[in-house]
Amino acid sequence: MREKEMRPIPMIAVRAIMLLQKIANGLKDMGILTRDPLLFSAPFRMTGLPPISHDRTSYERLMDNLCDYIETPLDDQGRRYYIRQHQLRRFFAMLFFWGGAFGGLDTLRWFLGHTDIEHVWHYISESVPGAALVNIKAHFAVEEVLNNSPDAINLADLLEEHYGTRDFSILDSEELDLYVEELLAEGTVSVEPQFVSLPDGRSYRILISVKEKI
Repeated sequence: MREKEMRPIPMIAVRAIMLLQKIANGLKDMGILTRDPLLFSAPFRMTGLPPISHDRTSYERLMDNLCDYIETPLDDQGRRYYIRQHQLRRFFAMLFFWGGAFGGLDTLRWFLGHTDIEHVWHYISESVPGAALVNIKAHFAVEEVLNNSPDAINLADLLEEHYGTRDFSILDSEELDLYVEELLAEGTVSVEPQFVSLPDGRSYRILISVKEKI
């Protein structure tokens, strides 16, 4: 038995649901329907009436209809790409993480309904391309350096050695990102989450490590 979860939705979705309710009420007033249809119920082409129930197949048929309506791209053989619900869920997770980096992991865990934040990390990292993940880690590390975070002192020392200054605000942030990406790629710097178990659940911290030169 899965626990029921409540999450906020955008206002455009609220208006869409209210419109569907208005249509259903009109059909009931005309005697065409005897009860409210389910939210994702599309009318049959032959009768024009919504089904009394729906399953995964009918839901995917609706997604296919939407893709046809908005004309999603075709491949080189003229076949259309059809979206599935799990792709949307994973895309939301990747987009949310890309926008908030590591700082949004707790919020993302709540949105996805995961109990273990480490599961959320694996869920994201196995889907994000390697180059994109390196870019996110580099940007996070640079932000920590610019904010004088004590967790980024070793990286700040390394950047000072390279640029000859401790005032990183005078440097181009994009150049800093690219240089830290190089350090991550060669293994000199690592940016990884460390998960710990606490009495009220699992938490995490981001470790920025610098490999000592031999």
